[in-house]
Amino acid sequence: MVGIVTEIMSRYLTLYEDKKIKEKVKVKEGFNWWAFIFSVLWYAYHGLWGKAAAYFIIYLIATFGTAFALSDAGDELATLAGIVILFAPWVIALFIGSNANKDYADSLREKGYKEEVES
Repeated sequence: MVGIVTEIMSRYLTLYEDKKIKEKVKVKEGFNWWAFIFSVLWYAYHGLWGKAAAYFIIYLIATFGTAFALSDAGDELATLAGIVILFAPWVIALFIGSNANKDYADSLREKGYKEEVES
């Protein structure tokens, strides 16, 4: 049953050269666990350098920026900073895992890949 669900939730993007298939890429739809785990590295591996850099900067701001901004604050704000630093990377990773496949498919389309409908 899992294989059937995976096939239904996948799309194929094909790059043609002189009306012949040059490359065919299968892109799963939905949540991407590898992108959730490796986040910025996943984007870099797939050649999405702009997104990788953007998410890396967001990670830095969410963790170090919060720490520096609230480091001299009172105890209540220091506790808040600790909570933000603890949960921000997880929230960002969830966002990345949710959008990675769509971003990858969009980048393939920009490179000239066409979506195929398979039955």
